Amino acid sequence: MLSALRFGSHWHVLVVSVGREIEAENRLRGLKGVEPYCPRHRVWHKVGAHEARRIGRTGKLVSKALMPGYLFFKADIGVVGVREVVMQAEARHVLIVDGRACIVRSQLIEAMQAAETNGQWDRVEVEINKLQSQLGKPYLIRSGPMRGFMGTLKAIDFGRLHETITVEVELLQRNVDVVLDPKTELLNP
Repeated sequence: MLSALRFGSHWHVLVVSVGREIEAENRLRGLKGVEPYCPRHRVWHKVGAHEARRIGRTGKLVSKALMPGYLFFKADIGVVGVREVVMQAEARHVLIVDGRACIVRSQLIEAMQAAETNGQWDRVEVEINKLQSQLGKPYLIRSGPMRGFMGTLKAIDFGRLHETITVEVELLQRNVDVVLDPKTELLNP
């Protein structure tokens, strides 16, 4: 019998509707034997004219899910059933890998919790916004194999396993997009 087996508590991934991660986390708090965790970061949210007059500024800091559509929960799924967790959270499903509920290492969750507590996600968001505002501006590449070339910053991609920076440079009288390592030094002349 499945409920009699003791698998031990592990972290799992719950797939929820985008924008409902924090709501689902709050629903899971009421379920015995389940510890939910939704990593969050703070972002500036533009407010309407009426609220802007009321609060005296055009934006406010709001807490949003760091990974839209996902949250983590720690539970012994041999005791607390997957179906019960999904129904309680009003989620779509538990992330399945190789026919089993995906298990996330505790060290990863602890690292995310520490980063959230230290405000690292918020600092990263500020840096991304600063970099995104630099798109289209000329830069001198100061390190790496393209050192000495002038180029225009075209894209900053944070969606891959490793971030990349794309700079358009002129090579042999042609404009070529060059993908650079994020450690490459760029200088805005």
